[in-house]
Amino acid sequence: MIKTLKRRFILISMSALIILIIAIFISINMFMENKTLEQVDSYLTHVIQLERRELPPPQVINHPPLEPQIEGFACYVDLNKNIINTIFNDNNLDEEELESYIDLALQNNVKNGKLGNYHYRYKILQNGYFIVFADSSLQIGILNQLLKISYLISLISLVVLFFIILFLSNYIVKPVKESFEKQKRFISDSSHELKTPLSIMVANLDILENEIPDNKRIVTIKNNALMMNDLIHSLLVLTRTEKAVVAFEEFDLSELVEMVSLSLEALAFEHENTIRTDIQKSIKYKGNVSEIETLLVAIIDNSIKYSWKETEVSIRLYSKGNSVIIEVYNEGIGIKNENKMKIFDKFYREDDSRNKDIKGYGIGLSIVKNIVDNHKGKIVVETEENKYTLFKIIL
Repeated sequence: MIKTLKRRFILISMSALIILIIAIFISINMFMENKTLEQVDSYLTHVIQLERRELPPPQVINHPPLEPQIEGFACYVDLNKNIINTIFNDNNLDEEELESYIDLALQNNVKNGKLGNYHYRYKILQNGYFIVFADSSLQIGILNQLLKISYLISLISLVVLFFIILFLSNYIVKPVKESFEKQKRFISDSSHELKTPLSIMVANLDILENEIPDNKRIVTIKNNALMMNDLIHSLLVLTRTEKAVVAFEEFDLSELVEMVSLSLEALAFEHENTIRTDIQKSIKYKGNVSEIETLLVAIIDNSIKYSWKETEVSIRLYSKGNSVIIEVYNEGIGIKNENKMKIFDKFYREDDSRNKDIKGYGIGLSIVKNIVDNHKGKIVVETEENKYTLFKIIL
């Protein structure tokens, strides 16, 4: 439980930080991109102001008229797309490339656009065009560098923050852990303290029952004392399985499942049910024999109690890849879909009129879940109300 709480805290905290860092990362890069495009747009706006209503006489002006950090060129072009006059500060383009860019820009019929790393803008004159190109290679390079630096800083920040959160999580869950340990210790200690007087009470009630036969009050007291004794035993088992420190050894799981199934046939018979088994032979498993036996008893007992009378409780054991799978199926009242995960909580029982006559304390499945967790396994519940329930334990 504490490990799950710690994992959830780390997961929620890291998710919130990742979302925050991504938001900051995107915002900064969008801002820088917009600022860069503003520079390019300023260049285009400035140069476009040089336009005339008609084409000037042919000449070439070899000087940069604008900002030195942005390279580009401007051309007067006649209706046949012939260059009449060129104003430029980009000496990297030859005439063929220049003509190619002009031709593509005028083909698009869009007065603002982008070709490769060049942004362009043009105006239609009386007898031709005035077109301006701005090279954004430098700005794109700066943006890419900024992107890489931002990405690296974000990654380093997340790693550092992960370890900080991991360190802080121990302090955050510490009060919960202490409270949980106190609760377990209280249950264990009180159960042990109650066990002895209850045993004495039951023994004395047996004597009274022999001395005063057929006394309803004595029978009632004895039955309630036995129920309390069962509850205390269940609480002790629950506390033991929550410690999660168990000795593992290899054993024949097939034999254990078969033995437990046979031992519970009498209980099934009392409930007017039968047990059907499908057990793969000679499956070896490394685990705690006592805990696995407790798990099998609890899960099969639960399936018998909640099944319709005169139906089968099916127990299946088989291996699949590196896993061992135990399936326990019954036809019965089933579980409401919204309560599927609640059934593993301590003392939880569905508030249903159909359950009132079924004895239980809501501890059995909590014990099962603890044992499965101790063995690094997984438990899956498939159910349909008023039809069936299937518990699938994957070890």
